[in-house]
Amino acid sequence: MQIFAWHRVVPDFDRMVRRVIPGLLTSTETFERQLAWLRENYEVVSLDEALEALAGGRRGERDLCVLTFDDGYLDFAEHAAPVLRRLGLPALVYVTSGVADSGLPLLHDRLYHLLRLALRRRIEAREGEVEPRVELALRRTLALRDPIVGLEWILKTQPRRVALQVAKWLERRLGERPEAALADSRLLGWEDLRGLDRELFSVGAHTVDHACLPNESPAEVERQLVESKREIEAQLGREVAHFAYPNGWYSPSVVRAVEKAGYRSATTTEDLPNHVGISPYRLRRRCVWEYASRGLWGFSLAVHACNFDGTLRSLGLSPWVSGERPDGLGDARPPQDSPAGETQTALSRA
Repeated sequence: MQIFAWHRVVPDFDRMVRRVIPGLLTSTETFERQLAWLRENYEVVSLDEALEALAGGRRGERDLCVLTFDDGYLDFAEHAAPVLRRLGLPALVYVTSGVADSGLPLLHDRLYHLLRLALRRRIEAREGEVEPRVELALRRTLALRDPIVGLEWILKTQPRRVALQVAKWLERRLGERPEAALADSRLLGWEDLRGLDRELFSVGAHTVDHACLPNESPAEVERQLVESKREIEAQLGREVAHFAYPNGWYSPSVVRAVEKAGYRSATTTEDLPNHVGISPYRLRRRCVWEYASRGLWGFSLAVHACNFDGTLRSLGLSPWVSGERPDGLGDARPPQDSPAGETQTALSRA
């Protein structure tokens, strides 16, 4: 059983790829062709139906697949949902509860926007302007000289509070407003989410504000899990049973916390299929985007099939990266000089 994950579906990929995180984008045209192929080759089911099959209680005539969307971008409602409705395909949208209607972008979009500007203007951190940990994170991020690599490093190694202080420092130096990144990265509001067809679209939780949970303290992990579930249920009047780990990263204690918070499943971004008996709190997903289906001259059915069916992975041509992190990182972990970009998340597939 396969679970696929998209982030953003946009009508003008070539324009947007120059403005926002490239690996999150899929053009509307490519998305339609991806779905048509999936409908022809798989039985597309809800995650609840897939969990029943993984527990051994349901058999399909064809291989099963689930369609998911992370982060709750507005273009899901504008561009993805109409295609899904026309094809009659169910999907699950994972949303960050504290960002909907906040007037602020997601932190990774905010940082990417700021790092692009800072590197273009050759901004450097000045000693003593911020607390030492934030200064070290700033220096390391800017020294990497690439907005995607720097962004991945800071998300991988720092708690959200440090990443947020980096963003605020950059905004002060650059004269930017926090909401600037929203121009190209608008998010679903509660009214948008209430307007989604309940028969076709379900909503899951993706923390309060997209905190990468292995980097947070146990108390913060619990808050992110419990408050996001409670807020979405209160706003939408429907049960929230499913959770997605931000950036696909988890640890043994985070997995236990997800189960304790009352979720029935949790998805990673580990690029492998799922099998009967797998833990519902370590479900694997294939993150796909525009170039997952693109050859030298546009959409390529061969490239698409190899990526969606996992042929390249089975041949060892596409490295598999675990999303599991050790326990105990929490909020006390100092900055590390680990190689940036050693993970292959959706951010880096450009």
